Amino acid sequence: MAIALTLPRPVTDEDLLEFSRRNPGYQFERTAKGELVVTPTGSESGRRSAELLGQLYSWNQRAGARSRWEALTPTQRQGFAPLCPDVVFEIRSESDSLSDIQTKMGKYLANGARLGVLVDPRSRTVEIFRPMRPIDMVETVQNPDTVPLDPELSRFVLDLKAIFSRD
Repeated sequence: MAIALTLPRPVTDEDLLEFSRRNPGYQFERTAKGELVVTPTGSESGRRSAELLGQLYSWNQRAGARSRWEALTPTQRQGFAPLCPDVVFEIRSESDSLSDIQTKMGKYLANGARLGVLVDPRSRTVEIFRPMRPIDMVETVQNPDTVPLDPELSRFVLDLKAIFSRD
């Protein structure tokens, strides 16, 4: 279960990095209001995230989709990049509330993301969020082996077999 902390002042980039450094095994996020959200990272969640990151890395090496990153200065690349990602992925862990993650997806889209992908290993579903579509118009795919994410990620096909496996 996630813990939301309202601190006496908004959390800075430096605070977030320090919290992460001092507390390995926890995931720290900052809300738009500067609140701190803390969740434990379990082994299974870590494995699933690594699988997804590997797929994205491999796709990005082939596609070369780096123009926004390359437009940043070296200083901007060192800290938290001052941009909203084009595409965001969330893999629901055992402690995550589905409605909280769905709300988070809406916030990403409101801040400029072009696509949000929510993977729920428990129910073996993938929800695909796109801007200008209400929450009840989210595309839901049940028990897929793969999900193509065109046109936002040209020729990227999310392979869910390893993410959904229980190994």
